Amino acid sequence: MHILHYMSGDGRRSILHGIPMQYLDHVRQLFANDGYRIRIKYRGPRAMDTGRSYYARKGTCLKSRAVTFAVYKA
Repeated sequence: MHILHYMSGDGRRSILHGIPMQYLDHVRQLFANDGYRIRIKYRGPRAMDTGRSYYARKGTCLKSRAVTFAVYKA
């Protein structure tokens, strides 16, 4: 995995974004080894979340349904 491929550009608050879920443990370990505190936001298909409002679907994603994730400073 090349971490630089997922670096967020200017105008974004995230540090990294669009990372496939298979790398979640790897990314957490990288930041933990360096002593950084991070926050993970899960991203994925929102249309499948029936019964939730448009804004709730837009702002959140359940980990079990996530396809990618983003990393933010804690």
